[in-house]
Amino acid sequence: MIKSKKLLIALTVLIALILSVTLVYSCNKQDGETPSSNLGETLDNIDTSIDDNDKSSEYNESGATAVVFSDSSVAITGSGAVASGCDVTLSGAGTFILSGKCEEGSVTVDAGKGNKATVVLDGLELANADGVAIYIKSGKKITLTLAEGKENVLSDGESYSIVEDGSTLDGTIFSKSDLVINGNGLLTVNGNNAHGIVSKDGLTITGGSISVSSKSTGICGKDFLKIVDAQISVSAGSDALRSDNETDADMGYIYVQSGTFTLDAYNDAMQAYSFVIIEDGDFDISTSATSSSESAKGIKGGSGVKISGGTFTFDMEDDGLHTNGDILVTGGDFTINTGDDGVHADGTLEITGGNIVISRSYEGIEGTHIVVSGGYIDITSSDDGMNASGGNNSNSTAVGGRPGMDMFEATDGSITVSGGYIIIHNEGDGVDSNGSLTVSGGVILVDGPQSGGNGSFDYASTAEITGGVVITLGTSEMAQNFSEATQGTMLVGFNGYAPIGTTLSVCDENGNVIVAFTSTKYFSCALFSAPEIKKGSTYSIYMDADIEGLDMNGYAHNTTQTGGTLLGSIEMTDYIYGQGSGMGGGGKPGGGGRPR
Repeated sequence: MIKSKKLLIALTVLIALILSVTLVYSCNKQDGETPSSNLGETLDNIDTSIDDNDKSSEYNESGATAVVFSDSSVAITGSGAVASGCDVTLSGAGTFILSGKCEEGSVTVDAGKGNKATVVLDGLELANADGVAIYIKSGKKITLTLAEGKENVLSDGESYSIVEDGSTLDGTIFSKSDLVINGNGLLTVNGNNAHGIVSKDGLTITGGSISVSSKSTGICGKDFLKIVDAQISVSAGSDALRSDNETDADMGYIYVQSGTFTLDAYNDAMQAYSFVIIEDGDFDISTSATSSSESAKGIKGGSGVKISGGTFTFDMEDDGLHTNGDILVTGGDFTINTGDDGVHADGTLEITGGNIVISRSYEGIEGTHIVVSGGYIDITSSDDGMNASGGNNSNSTAVGGRPGMDMFEATDGSITVSGGYIIIHNEGDGVDSNGSLTVSGGVILVDGPQSGGNGSFDYASTAEITGGVVITLGTSEMAQNFSEATQGTMLVGFNGYAPIGTTLSVCDENGNVIVAFTSTKYFSCALFSAPEIKKGSTYSIYMDADIEGLDMNGYAHNTTQTGGTLLGSIEMTDYIYGQGSGMGGGGKPGGGGRPR
């Protein structure tokens, strides 16, 4: 931090009141409306309903068949079950209660086409070195009920190869039918060969405490994976949760209504071929692959991601939220620590609510079209904070060179902000649109960058402001103002660098503070826009006044101040004061250069 008295004196008298360099960009306004996400309408076709019967874990014990395993034999009471050693086959509809322990056994459920069966795991410890532990061969829907308070452990072998009727049996629990897991018991699944729990149809989990460790995918429902009121912990050598139907547009999705999730995956923590839809839940997500040739994202939906609630903690080197389509966030609390993008959408990325804190990222929020109408967004990025239409990220030095996997080039991107609160701490561009930028509401604060090759505010075609508050602090070399405005917007540069921790405030002719912001970096240029800045009025800029009511980010709006140093006054003869790129600013007066 600079302590030079010369710099403080210079800043009091050398504010740049006239900018001699005009914009070098074309300011032709693009026609048409900014695209918005239609993800909500698309998801109307997705069946997120969960049958009440799937939630019920009640069963009639008196009418059930009991199967009790021991080291070398099985005791069966009732009908529909036969055993060969410790290998048991359950046939037809009915209820089967399994308990006991066997280190060389298996269960095959062959209910038959059109039949439903319930298999109660009532304290079962079962391992099968030669194949899967539970194989659901046929049935309309099979329910595994975890008996209340009972612990169950299932393990498959480390090396086996079984193909039956075109299916490779490669999960500790492997089902060819729709599978439901419910109840209030505990289930531990050891996927020693490949996967943990696999359904080649749909998989619904409505309860229980389930822990899975697997060499490959932890839990997979091919057609869909639906989860409500479950506690799930997965440690996976590939994806933790997956749905991978690639042939039906309305299938291959993950739907979470509620639950608690600890997901540690080598690749993606949650991957759906089509959509990921989350309404609520508590998620602790980490991935470990660092090579750019491998996907290791937190939540990935091939066609789209919609999140309306929940608490999320991400720790990885790949994207936190990712889709090749659209993302819609309407709620939720997010803490994202990543070496690549915090949130990435190839299409439209829309945020209407929620609390999103991206504590580490290469680029914070990236999409072809970014639309923000609400929520709190806090971004720390080593490159761009918000980037519409991507760019060439190949120069990144992040782990494994991962940033750049999501590269896409376009000139028709857009950023539209009509509400919310956005704070960005960036080293690249702060708000960067390779197309247009429109602000009609909300608060945008940009604290950075400190290098002259980047700007706190960057756009390729037009930038229009009709409402809201925008404050950016950065360098003067790449500085830009809005190109169109219906409220006052002023771009001012300093012949020197203001030190870290400097507070700037803009006051009206009566001394009222319109806006104030405190830097966490040094800067040589500032942009201010607010509805209270009017054409035809004069405004004063102060440094380091005592501001009433600064929030946790050092921001205040419509408040009061005491003390401070007057840097200068600006007469707003038009809505836009100062249009420029490459304002200069150079080093501090009297020699020297950028603060160290």
